[in-house]
Amino acid sequence: MNNSFESFELSTELIFQRFLMDKERRKNFYNGLELADYIALKVMEKDCIDGKDKTYLKDLSSFMRISIPQTSAIASSLKDMGYALWKHDGKGTDGTYLVFTDAGRDFLKKREDNNREYYGNVIAELGEERTTQILSDMRTLVEAMEHASKKMHLKEVE
Repeated sequence: MNNSFESFELSTELIFQRFLMDKERRKNFYNGLELADYIALKVMEKDCIDGKDKTYLKDLSSFMRISIPQTSAIASSLKDMGYALWKHDGKGTDGTYLVFTDAGRDFLKKREDNNREYYGNVIAELGEERTTQILSDMRTLVEAMEHASKKMHLKEVE
């Protein structure tokens, strides 16, 4: 099935499904917040739960698999909305980090109620077992896509 029309249709459907929920709908779902900003807030929340009072940009960058400049844009956005303080150790050479604000905590608390309802409806429609299987299949798909991407990159280098 490597170069067949059927393979092309399948790959097109995967792309369509992956981006079915367009940027505006995602933004509305997270009350105007970009999805990456929301994920960063969730990481900061987890760090607080784990007893860390700050989230270093380098750790956030690594977790989210994005560049430091992209992470800095997220930090700037969260700071501008009042959801985080952007600070640095020493003169900035020892690392920059984000600190959760009360506004950030309040925002997440409100979103959690909406998320519970939304994903509760999704899970109710699919069933817990099927939802778990779909998530497992999605992880497998992402791994296969990353593997294919690496193979393509290796071909380009040769």
